[in-house]
Amino acid sequence: MFMSAFKKAFELTEAIESRAYSAKITRGHFKNLSFSFNDLLAFIFFAGLSFFLLFG
Repeated sequence: MFMSAFKKAFELTEAIESRAYSAKITRGHFKNLSFSFNDLLAFIFFAGLSFFLLFG
């Protein structure tokens, strides 16, 4: 069991190195999204369109 843990750790190390992961590289950042007035208009439009197509 002890040897299998070392084997898995070694395999994980090789996988990380082969993908060029490094602690020095900074990753991208997510853009914080917010609900705006245009989103509300689009929601109302598509909700109305869906209602019209289903029940119209």
